[in-house]
Amino acid sequence: MKAPGIASAQRGAVLLLLLLLVGTLALTLLVRALNRISPDEIKRRKSAEALQQARSALLAWSIARGDDASSSSAGSPGELPCPDTSPPGSASEGLEAASCAAGALGRLPWRTLGIARLVDGYGEPLWYAVDGGFKRRTSSEIRLVNSDTRASLQVYAGGGIQLQTPAGEEAAAVIFAPGPALPAQDRVAGVTAAANYLDATGGRNNATAGGPFIAADAATDFNDQLIVLSGSDLLDAIVPRLAAAVRQAISAYRNSANNPDHVPYPRPALISDSKCRDNDPGIVTTGSSICRSQSNVCRGILPQVDAPPGGSDIVLAYPVWFKQNLWYRAVYFAVASDGAATGNGNGNGNGNGKPSHCTDGHGNDINTPGCNGKPVYSDCGTITVTGLSDNPDALVIFPGSPRGSIVRIATPQSKNLLVSTSLGDYLEDSANQDGWSNSTPAADVYQLPGIWQTRWRCSQRGAANNDRLCTLALGDPP
Repeated sequence: MKAPGIASAQRGAVLLLLLLLVGTLALTLLVRALNRISPDEIKRRKSAEALQQARSALLAWSIARGDDASSSSAGSPGELPCPDTSPPGSASEGLEAASCAAGALGRLPWRTLGIARLVDGYGEPLWYAVDGGFKRRTSSEIRLVNSDTRASLQVYAGGGIQLQTPAGEEAAAVIFAPGPALPAQDRVAGVTAAANYLDATGGRNNATAGGPFIAADAATDFNDQLIVLSGSDLLDAIVPRLAAAVRQAISAYRNSANNPDHVPYPRPALISDSKCRDNDPGIVTTGSSICRSQSNVCRGILPQVDAPPGGSDIVLAYPVWFKQNLWYRAVYFAVASDGAATGNGNGNGNGNGKPSHCTDGHGNDINTPGCNGKPVYSDCGTITVTGLSDNPDALVIFPGSPRGSIVRIATPQSKNLLVSTSLGDYLEDSANQDGWSNSTPAADVYQLPGIWQTRWRCSQRGAANNDRLCTLALGDPP
């Protein structure tokens, strides 16, 4: 009979040997799996990773545009840089061109984006095409970048027949990994013609500025890889910037010296007002042409100026880029009658069912509009959003890019053009399309476009639409 200690040691040795065998087998299987991946496939995977990084960098650059609030010609979120057309190895390599045409094609401007130089799995720099509606605007252009902007770049699947960018999902940018040179392509130093890097198949040519482009499987005569940044995705990504700009402007309105009663929200303006429909950003500051709120309106668009009850004119303090690109015109805005009188259910009250605006900071009530049962606008209704338990004080809906055959403004844009006044051209849920035309309480009932994000008090866009609904509250940051 073996001693217990010897038996235990033997069992441990057997277990260790078993683990070693399992580990060796797993390593062998892994090596075999890796050996089955061809060198070209490994390189194409690296190319795909570089394309994803480039797309993320373009989004980040675009979202951050317009941060220089002091600039008289601020960039706008939603803009994209021009391609890099500088010779390789030059001092300006990696920087965007000073200007570019619609559909311009060149190399990815990695320095402008603030990233390291990106190359594909074969060591080739990435290429990039930008849509004319989203390319960075020069100071002399009337063209605006807002949610009325529709991308136009098209990408076809292999075969060149089926669109990968259907109506409403057209590309604002297309990024290319050129892959290895084909026999007819000359890539000696200094040669930057697109045809020496980008390929053609199925009757489509990726070297053609403005496209249409093609995303096909690798073949002996085609090895491009590409990724799309749709106009829809780009505009959706900047909604948090837009929501923050609106909330800050309304908070400043509430605390303005011209608003002694601290009326919490301005009245909406009407898009049927020619001064609000006009496409000229030169009229956005002062004078008789300014887009003014209407005294009897509860649902419309964001105004540029409002005179609150008991106060005088207040110009809404939107950021420079917001005004220059007429974003106020593109945002649906609705106010409730006395939603602010009973608290907003978003954690901004004083614990006694009243919003913080209705106390002086010491628990004493303030008898101003929206507090103690005194309605802000008695002619407005109660806002209800299906899926939310609270009745918001006010809300905004940010339309996504136009879908299908919808055109909100003709192209090319000019100063004398007017935008559509049909809400159905902007919002896609039928329950949200009657706010400009229906005077019954049904117009104050809204549908969430997508999943509700409690932290931001905004919805995501839905699977079938591009819109984003956000509620406003008295506790919004100044």
